[in-house]
Amino acid sequence: MSQFEMFPTQIRSIALQILGIANNTTAVITPSIKSFFESVGVSIITTFVAACFLVMLFTMQISETLGKMAPEMIE
Repeated sequence: MSQFEMFPTQIRSIALQILGIANNTTAVITPSIKSFFESVGVSIITTFVAACFLVMLFTMQISETLGKMAPEMIE
């Protein structure tokens, strides 16, 4: 009986790279976004909740391997 990883190594490495890019981008644009929403009068917490909701919706749309078979399953 063979065991399959839920998240194969290639998928994990791609996901970590994407998270790193998102982290760096967020660190750069956060001050300008914060000042914009403070000038408009919208709470930063409201913005954070909306962003979390959007991320949740987008992540529900993609599969674990982006529609491809895992490398461990291909023979």
